[in-house]
Amino acid sequence: MQLEPAIRNDLIELIAANFKTEQVNELGRLLLRCWDSNEAAGQHNHILLSSRKSAGLLVEQCEQSKETAALIKLVVEVDDGTVHGRPVRVEGLEQFLGKLVRTGIHYDFKTRKVVAAARNLWNFLKEKLVAVDGRIWSSAGLDHRLCPAGPRGTRRAIRRAGAEHGPAVQSDRLPDF
Repeated sequence: MQLEPAIRNDLIELIAANFKTEQVNELGRLLLRCWDSNEAAGQHNHILLSSRKSAGLLVEQCEQSKETAALIKLVVEVDDGTVHGRPVRVEGLEQFLGKLVRTGIHYDFKTRKVVAAARNLWNFLKEKLVAVDGRIWSSAGLDHRLCPAGPRGTRRAIRRAGAEHGPAVQSDRLPDF
């Protein structure tokens, strides 16, 4: 998974702001086995790297080994947990996840996976429609409504759409479920 540059920088900043260098190294070892930021930077072990530099190296290594989704998952799951014997509260996680959603990627708390949202939009809508026994209506192609099935729900959707966008209401613009 390739992150947009702005989200990549936000991930680096999120990790750097919430984890010390030793904790970043521990995250790297959890994901990439024997990973060390000093080794990745080509520095001797007696030189202490900043948490920002360590986080940048970790994100870069995860991108190269295609473990970026696993890194995001680990950061989310370690929130309110312990890393390297210290309790961790990941400040700014909600804002990061909000920005991530806007790029078409989200963390699904139910399945505990990082998912590309665009591929699963129709599956998500199908699940919600089955759960509420509903239909989707498109009013003149401008917006979509999720309404309960049945005569009252259908009439209510048509009445609302007609009042807002004129009398033309279509439901054939969406794929069949």
